[in-house]
Amino acid sequence: MFLNQDPSLTPTYYKVGVPQDQEVSIHGQSRHFSHYEWVGGGVNYQNSLARQTGVIFTSQNATATAVLKGMLMSNDPNGISSNSQRKIVRTDNGIYHIVYESMGSVWYAYGNNDWIGNNPDILLRENAKNPSIDYCGNNIYIAFEYWDGSLKINFKEINAVDCYPPPVVYDTSFSVSNIHSDFGRVKPVVSCAWAHCPIKKVTERSCKRSRCLII
Repeated sequence: MFLNQDPSLTPTYYKVGVPQDQEVSIHGQSRHFSHYEWVGGGVNYQNSLARQTGVIFTSQNATATAVLKGMLMSNDPNGISSNSQRKIVRTDNGIYHIVYESMGSVWYAYGNNDWIGNNPDILLRENAKNPSIDYCGNNIYIAFEYWDGSLKINFKEINAVDCYPPPVVYDTSFSVSNIHSDFGRVKPVVSCAWAHCPIKKVTERSCKRSRCLII
């Protein structure tokens, strides 16, 4: 094994990859898994989130490990809990949409009654919590909190057409606190016309198609 290769200077170099989709038996049920990220030791990845990517090995005992994400599966027992927040809706075109927490991140998935299609769940944001969802017609609205040095609220409008991934037509974020202990306590609630969450100060902002009220 060659170590510390420079892909810009070496005509051939190592790559790692996993199948697009895999079926794994969990408690006697077949569950759909797809690639999430690459981890390991003694390796540098060109793109750790890509299903197939270039890799540079930096030690003889290097290990490259693919982490898979199960469709509609969470490692958080409270991944869809919150009495004040809606987690699943059905748009006028009959498609179900769900938001939930797993691995410290916020995820979005959609499908029909049987969740046919087996499209991988969509990662909306890492280091995020407490998603909420609503819809108008065939558009869905999602709000959640996340931390990236300050506490922020993210608001998205997604056109729920039958394609993968569905197009995001509006996406904005704004800060609400610099206190890390507030992270996880905001629990924003989004509706077709309004988004609000309990926080210490009142801020009103105009969005492209909705008004977001932070209370």
